[in-house]
Amino acid sequence: MPGEFTNGDRGALLIPDLLDSLSMIDGDGGGGGGPPRAADELPLLSGEADWARWIQEVEGLARLWGVWDYVDPAEGKQLVEPERPSAPRAPTFIPWTRREANESDADHEARLAEHKVRLDFLARTFAIKQEQHRVECIEYAIKRKHYQMLKDEMDQLDRKMYASVDDKLRLHLMGGMTSTPHLKLKQLERLVLGSASPRSIQESPRSQFGNLMHKLETRGPRDWSSWATEIARLGKSCSEELGKSRIHDRMAKDGFLESIQDHHPGFYRRWSDILDHVEQNGQRTASFQDLVNAFVGAQDKTSAASEEGSVCSDKKADNRKRYPTDDSNGNDSPTLSNRSMPPSTVYHRRCPGCRLSHRIKGDYWWQSCWYFDAYMGRKTAPSFFNIKAESVEYVRNRLEANPEEQRQAKAWDARR
Repeated sequence: MPGEFTNGDRGALLIPDLLDSLSMIDGDGGGGGGPPRAADELPLLSGEADWARWIQEVEGLARLWGVWDYVDPAEGKQLVEPERPSAPRAPTFIPWTRREANESDADHEARLAEHKVRLDFLARTFAIKQEQHRVECIEYAIKRKHYQMLKDEMDQLDRKMYASVDDKLRLHLMGGMTSTPHLKLKQLERLVLGSASPRSIQESPRSQFGNLMHKLETRGPRDWSSWATEIARLGKSCSEELGKSRIHDRMAKDGFLESIQDHHPGFYRRWSDILDHVEQNGQRTASFQDLVNAFVGAQDKTSAASEEGSVCSDKKADNRKRYPTDDSNGNDSPTLSNRSMPPSTVYHRRCPGCRLSHRIKGDYWWQSCWYFDAYMGRKTAPSFFNIKAESVEYVRNRLEANPEEQRQAKAWDARR
């Protein structure tokens, strides 16, 4: 995807579902044994039967890239290029006149002092306008960069839409009347649906998904149990759409993890590892509902512990307990397959390097530390994880203070 997801690279490519072929066998798709589609590829649109799924995938990509407001065929906004601020005009300085013939020394001095005050006032006013112009230029540069990023993403979406329709429909997408994704959607809607109501495309699940994503945008402290229960309810209301659309499912998971990242780093890190691990090993990924159920279960345990007055100690113990491997009731981390690392060697505890809690194999903390990878110049963290400079500096200090660890870690990194 074009553009740069700053601070958690919003423009990074969405990780594809490596088991798309299995989901098709389970009823997600209608094809045979062809290769799985990439996560940002659109299904083929050839008629009304394909429209519902195709428009959902288009909306998912547009929302993921932050351009749906400009693409929505119902009420698409116009992407307006920001206007460059104009420089302030230089002031007209009042010329000084010579001393008049019958002017006394006192009058001359007073007139000269008044003239200097006027010049100083004009200079200060102009300096203020120049500073305002400097600030406006900075704002313009930010708006211009954002505009260009949106424009690039809309151009890429436009190309993907054009390539995802069959030849018969593609003939109607040429010319200035369909030059933007918004115009293309309106034209395709009219061609494919004909006299049908243009916006009668599964509005209920789409609106429920929008409500879910809006709720996931919540940031800051909150009543976590109530919030998670509401998220679980919204997730169930659009479970059919999440099951059919890999893009929407991943958007929901990423949004959930980003929302809890700062307040529940242990749960965030554990589930980020789980989701990435199953994708890298070709296993079926956990559903969004599994993720929410695990969080609700963790909150219930925390609440029970707080009633006994031992919240802090229980949280520390939770960070040290073993990686769960035999619980499949949906209230904790999902079971890993036989191809996972042996559970006896993997623990969740405070990392000596980055000082955060994550899974560690034996004493070799650097083998599963994203901050060590960042220190070595590798980008292994998922797109939604925010790499903090201070934690990278902790890793650097740890290695410099322990030369033997530094030697082992760099030797291990060189073998990768």
